[in-house]
Amino acid sequence: MIEPTTWEHFKEVVNRAGFAWQNLLGQDRMYPWTPTDASGATLTFTGVDAWYYRVGRLCHAFATFTYPATADGSNSLIGGFPFLSINLQGTRSGQLVYTGSATAAKFIITHNSRNGEFYTAAGVNVTNAQMNGTVNFIYVPYLVA
Repeated sequence: MIEPTTWEHFKEVVNRAGFAWQNLLGQDRMYPWTPTDASGATLTFTGVDAWYYRVGRLCHAFATFTYPATADGSNSLIGGFPFLSINLQGTRSGQLVYTGSATAAKFIITHNSRNGEFYTAAGVNVTNAQMNGTVNFIYVPYLVA
């Protein structure tokens, strides 16, 4: 696997793989979306660059964003995904491509939702305070309801 070192490199790697599938399936459009704080802490992310494409019921969402300085203890919850995810627990998916957090190890979309969550390697929710000031790259392929 190629590990991207910058956001531009990440987009280049994803574009190579993603556009190959899009061209094969006749999809060539990428659309912007905006990751938001859905934890209730009213946090504002900076450095946001997010886009997606959809093939049938499969949405591929990509984003980079930086958490603000915060001591908020609520579980991190990222909202604003382009479509509602399917209501099946077993279809939850996502990938934390890069994070500056020493705690977060996974990012998974919530079923029947437009939100996703950060988790530790042990499967424990990560709080906003643990994401304090971090840069994050996520890739979330998910089934649309």
